[in-house]
Amino acid sequence: MDTTKHRYRSARSARRVEQTPDKEPGIKSSKIEYLTKSFLKVNKSPPRFTTKEEMERREEDEICPKYGHPIIAYEEDDGTTLCEKCIYHGNVRKPVFTATVANQIKKRFDQEFGIFEELCEKLTSLNPREVRNEIQGSITTFFDAIRDKCDELEEKVVAKVENSKNLNRLFSILNDTHHYMDHNCVAEKFDSEANHLDNKISETRYTYICQRKQHYDDVIEQISSDNQKLSDSVEEADKMIRTIFELTHGHEDSLIQTTLNELISKSMKIDKKHPDFTNLEDLERRARHTDILNQSKEETKEGNGAIKHEVEFSATERKDGNWKAEEMTEIYSNKEGTLYKRCLEEGKVVETQIMDLKLHLQKVMTVPSGKSSRVFLMGGAKDIEGKSAVNHCFEVNLSKKATTKVDSLPKAKLSFAATLSPDAKNIYIAGGSTGENRATDECECFNISKKKWSPLPSMIQARFSSSLIVCENTDLYCFGGVDNGASDPTRFPSLKSIETLDLTEKDAKWKALNISLPFKTTSPGAISLGHRAFVIFGGWNKDLLTNSTIVRQTSKDGEYGIEESGDMKKGDVFVSNGAVSRNATTKEIIAFGSSHTHAYDQEKKTFQLIE
Repeated sequence: MDTTKHRYRSARSARRVEQTPDKEPGIKSSKIEYLTKSFLKVNKSPPRFTTKEEMERREEDEICPKYGHPIIAYEEDDGTTLCEKCIYHGNVRKPVFTATVANQIKKRFDQEFGIFEELCEKLTSLNPREVRNEIQGSITTFFDAIRDKCDELEEKVVAKVENSKNLNRLFSILNDTHHYMDHNCVAEKFDSEANHLDNKISETRYTYICQRKQHYDDVIEQISSDNQKLSDSVEEADKMIRTIFELTHGHEDSLIQTTLNELISKSMKIDKKHPDFTNLEDLERRARHTDILNQSKEETKEGNGAIKHEVEFSATERKDGNWKAEEMTEIYSNKEGTLYKRCLEEGKVVETQIMDLKLHLQKVMTVPSGKSSRVFLMGGAKDIEGKSAVNHCFEVNLSKKATTKVDSLPKAKLSFAATLSPDAKNIYIAGGSTGENRATDECECFNISKKKWSPLPSMIQARFSSSLIVCENTDLYCFGGVDNGASDPTRFPSLKSIETLDLTEKDAKWKALNISLPFKTTSPGAISLGHRAFVIFGGWNKDLLTNSTIVRQTSKDGEYGIEESGDMKKGDVFVSNGAVSRNATTKEIIAFGSSHTHAYDQEKKTFQLIE
């Protein structure tokens, strides 16, 4: 006889002997007495887990301790888990399949977690600074039509917005809610629970979930409670924003002249009482500003197109609320495989080491988020030479110095151009190397709130080590970099072409500008100067470059021109573009390079070296 089978039968016989109830001498036990005793032995409830650590320690406890069979049912009254023998031998009142209970928990969890994600997305779009910028931008849009006659009026309204008690209360509510979310790591905690539950469901670990029903009940209750908090904040913010601004746009002079006071009074519901808009003060300042406007108009008529465009861009920037990136006080970068934070403190650059990175050549993107920042790691390679590209993307938990996976790139690559949109809602990337220095023309957009990638049209020219800039959330520009040589793929000719993509146009395609860069460069820096205008500077071409030039649209037909700009004090490269801070008053913009920190004066068109 097979030895293994013999041992198995012996063990099974032993279990039958062990399970047979004791009999009194001379008395034959009835089947009812046997079943009753068996049921009392079987139905000792397993221990209820009170902590997540206890649950994890008992993760493999999904086999009936009495019969050794898989657990298939759950007793709702007392929380007992049962195998098929337990059900057969015991007087079970309300057995429910574990799969049913687990799926009910999953359905309730998904419902509340879905609401939580939607509310988080809405809350993200209601950043206090964004609300302020949106309101001020709408004010400027309204006053553009009556600028020559009501300049002082605009100033009063903007001042009213800044000093409004209602708005300050709104900003306080939003700040408190953002602080609660960040301080308690609410999103990260619920994300972790959601991923953990999804994994257990996909592994059909229904018993695992049932045995932790109390834990999931507590989590669902917490999500529901937080959903209520977020819902209240979002609802109150939406209500106040809608109440504050109900603008109608009128452009006819006669309508503006006759209904100005009434229009403003109905549109600007900032506080209960409104200022008397009929008494316009500061006539001297108004006259002075009117002279400046008239002078600009006369110069424009004489053919000075540059002044005309600068005036238009300045107005558009104010309307757009400028870059949300002006909130940034810090930037994160990849320095020799280590994540560093750099910030300006009293005019000096302070550098702090955060954590070592597991992959090589990862692109680091900093996204302003209230008083702090969000940091994303994108692409990269398994080796320092960049031969084996990866498509992994992560968000960094700065407090825990850990990473969480987000949606992966559609294709593995590195050395791609990347930039943050002015409203800090999207990260755009273009081109890159798919490994072994093979250039690609593919482009993508990363939605920061949804943490999802979506494709963009492919460029005309494949390139890597190029740069990217987006102007006012509408126009994307890619320039510089290198491509594989047509005759010899091992050679990498530098590119001077500039391509643009209109993000507002449906089914848009990349177009080549009518001009080229005046110098060859890879990984240059770039800063938006307003509507379809930007400055390109620095980069590398056999050595670090200090060159700088301005690219600007010069006609409605889509023609572009090149303007001179002051050179940088020291050469530098810029692995990802984005202004770290932008002072709307002084027009000074701070940009961090790989080696130095630079300040750019937008009006003087000059660079200064900070450190």
